[in-house]
Amino acid sequence: MLRARSESLGKKLGSMTFTLPKSWRETQLLTGVKVEQDEAVLAERRNLTETKTPNELSQITSIADLPIPSALENFLKSDKKIRDPSQEGAGR
Repeated sequence: MLRARSESLGKKLGSMTFTLPKSWRETQLLTGVKVEQDEAVLAERRNLTETKTPNELSQITSIADLPIPSALENFLKSDKKIRDPSQEGAGR
């Protein structure tokens, strides 16, 4: 008795264990949330958002109003410490 090809293939696939990695079977949402630890900064920001309108908050009046990523800000601070001329004269 001859079997159809799809029949024999179906039986072979059913007998084999095809398992996916656990990471493919489960949904995991990973998010990056920055939590401000300093209560003073948190209170200042909260007060700013409560007292001003979105229109006032969106106005840029100077270059200081542009947000700088903390990684870049830390890099610039460390670079400034290395190149600080007052520190160079103290070492001599």
